[in-house]
Amino acid sequence: HVDVIVTAGLSNSRAAGADADYFALEDEGSDEKRLGTINTVVITDASLTSAALVEAYAIAIEAKCGACADMGVCCAKNPTSLAQGTGTDCCVFLSPSGKGKDCNVVKHVGKHTLFAEMVGQAVREATSEAIMINIRHLYGNYAIYTIRRWVRKFAAALKGARPCIPPR
Repeated sequence: HVDVIVTAGLSNSRAAGADADYFALEDEGSDEKRLGTINTVVITDASLTSAALVEAYAIAIEAKCGACADMGVCCAKNPTSLAQGTGTDCCVFLSPSGKGKDCNVVKHVGKHTLFAEMVGQAVREATSEAIMINIRHLYGNYAIYTIRRWVRKFAAALKGARPCIPPR
């Protein structure tokens, strides 16, 4: 059994390798901006081995990235690129410890397994729905969001890319 809860704010959408906002390796204090994030909680009644938990996280993150692509979420830093999430995403798994006598223990969660299918489908569906709720809240409907996305892509294409040198 797998249940998923997702919240999705998109103001902080990012593609892997997008231009950085912060150039220090340590936190320099709190940012006053309110940033959006995609929070994912996966709840299961199956116990996962350490290896299975790592695989399950990978499946959940890939499903989140797939939902972002399905919904056409663009990177806030480079609107010509699709975002795989936001800069502050979080994913948590809640499962029993596996110490009870009636506990199902999952040892592997490769993409070919039923548990991976369950996690992947549940996360992708919940993330897509959370993104759509956010889009409706911010833009009214998906059509307006799509038009604004195209305009941002066109404007970004005209602007060009910034050099890969951090400011001083």
